[in-house]
Amino acid sequence: MVGKTVVNLNYTSSIDNLQAAVAQAEVSQVYSSRRFLEKLAQRGVVLDELLAQVEVIYLEELKAQCTAWQSVVTYAAVRLLPVAILKRLYIARMDAADAAAILFSNGSEAAPKGVVLSHRSLMSNIKQVSDVLDVRHDDVMIGCLPTFHAFGLTVTGLLPLIEGIPVVCYADPTDAYGIAKLIERH
Repeated sequence: MVGKTVVNLNYTSSIDNLQAAVAQAEVSQVYSSRRFLEKLAQRGVVLDELLAQVEVIYLEELKAQCTAWQSVVTYAAVRLLPVAILKRLYIARMDAADAAAILFSNGSEAAPKGVVLSHRSLMSNIKQVSDVLDVRHDDVMIGCLPTFHAFGLTVTGLLPLIEGIPVVCYADPTDAYGIAKLIERH
């Protein structure tokens, strides 16, 4: 929406592969959460070397910078203004062929390879999956796949946003029991 290309980094990759991905995609900023990075460090995934190469923007700090007044005004604008005005205010003009996201292979055989996904290709994939799943507005999507994978980005990340269906997120895609409980509940 702001004219930037998203690069969702696979934090489970080696530091060398992460650095190669950052260099290939010319990543200058990383958005993350201090809490998330602390949890990774507890699991032995330390990204200090990688994060020293880029500007890190912490989500907790972004939230703290937003005043209550700004929140109220933004909420009111989104609820009350026509879509055409919201587009002019908040969305950069983009060509459908422009890069929207770059996903990287895991680099298990060589350096990771970046795959550039255009806005058109993402929307096309979302539309196709939506048609196959016959998505309805009373459906609920379980979002448990990481967004550094194509399916996680498009199907459980962007599709619910585009189709306007609720998504319930779960952080650990390997926790089958926890995911099953979410499915049961929602």
